[in-house]
Amino acid sequence: DTSLEELQRIAQTFNSVEYERNRERAERRSRQAYLDAVLSSSPLSMFLADLEGRISYVNPALETLTGLSAVSFKHRAWLRRLHPEDRPVLFALWRDVVNGGDGLYRQLRFECGNAGMMWLELYTSQVMNGEQPQGVVGFVKDITHLRAQQKRQLWEAEHDPLTRLLNRRGFERRLEETYGRFREHGEMASLILFDLDSFKPINDEGGHALGDDMLRAIARCLEGCVRRDDHLARLGGDEFAILLPGCGNPQAMRIAEEVRQAVSELSILRKGEHYCVTASLGVSCLGVDDVDAQAMVKRADAASYDAKAQGKNRMMNDARCE
Repeated sequence: DTSLEELQRIAQTFNSVEYERNRERAERRSRQAYLDAVLSSSPLSMFLADLEGRISYVNPALETLTGLSAVSFKHRAWLRRLHPEDRPVLFALWRDVVNGGDGLYRQLRFECGNAGMMWLELYTSQVMNGEQPQGVVGFVKDITHLRAQQKRQLWEAEHDPLTRLLNRRGFERRLEETYGRFREHGEMASLILFDLDSFKPINDEGGHALGDDMLRAIARCLEGCVRRDDHLARLGGDEFAILLPGCGNPQAMRIAEEVRQAVSELSILRKGEHYCVTASLGVSCLGVDDVDAQAMVKRADAASYDAKAQGKNRMMNDARCE
């Protein structure tokens, strides 16, 4: 207290400035508390990082998802949880984001504690204050179930549900891939096409259930005749294909003979009666003048037709491959 007017004005000015400062501090604390509450209660897993790329905050949802504490994130323990194949790409994209690049979008594999290796989807973007970057905000989503569903749908789209071999669509895609490697790198490839002899009587006598059992037995029989990287397909009905990447004609002929013999020795027992089939096989290989993969398919199909015409239960080689 003072009676001096000048000191009174100085005191009033000081008190007014101090009051405004305290009010602004209280508002900042209130906004920060509100932001912390929002981040903590968000069901979406998220984190904040500085302009050096160091993670400075993770919310409880991300801790629960990954099984890592906020302290572990700050100490970069999360780096060891990344799948080795995803690390280099993620690091490169992360550096680009921190240096001012566009937001990051990436699906990656991450070891999430007791849950094991999971697929996570990561989004990031820069936090801007006007024109000045302040840091990076990231959002993480568990897509393990979605990836498994997509993988299952892709498998179902390219496989025959009865025999679990490739269907025509799956076969055609692998055929085009094989032809592409042949054109680009000269990698040889061969093809075996065949259908079953005397299959219709099995359906007529034993019904479609017996026919389905025979087709499944044929599929398992074929798996024992081919290499790991070969492609087995049921193209429809009793028509099968065996695509042999990296395989020359002599080896393809040996495999075809093994298939012919294995099929001829197969039988299905139903109500005390044995049911058997044989196969007529055609073998062909890619040639330098083939304009597409279908040229090999047509030659193998013609050879298979010749094998059936000449008495069945035999194989015929495409004359161009001899």
